[in-house]
Amino acid sequence: MDRALVEIMLTASIMCIMAFAVASASAQYGCLAAAMTGASSNEMHYSVVRAIIDAASEAKAGGSSVSVVLLLPSKIAINAEAGNITTAFLGEAHSYASFLCVSGAGFSNAFNVTGMPDGTVTISPLQ
Repeated sequence: MDRALVEIMLTASIMCIMAFAVASASAQYGCLAAAMTGASSNEMHYSVVRAIIDAASEAKAGGSSVSVVLLLPSKIAINAEAGNITTAFLGEAHSYASFLCVSGAGFSNAFNVTGMPDGTVTISPLQ
């Protein structure tokens, strides 16, 4: 076989292998990015739920209203009504049903969570 033809075939083969490696790595990094987005969204949701439960339990234990300021690294949408807490962050929505009477809504990275001794919790965004 001609030396030039062999070099062209080897170059084409190496380019095909590299294209396959790039496509595979791209798919893996795409899955990793989706997993990290989901994990971040879950963490933000649980931070909100944790703040609500903390405010309610401290108010119940102390016998007076308690305000907790929730500072988050990014903006999140919160909608809470009749014990159902829904958060939306990075395009993923999460919901949590609670025994507490929770109300309030907003889109911010800072929220004031006020718990009352009777078990009601109010969420309001800080400006």
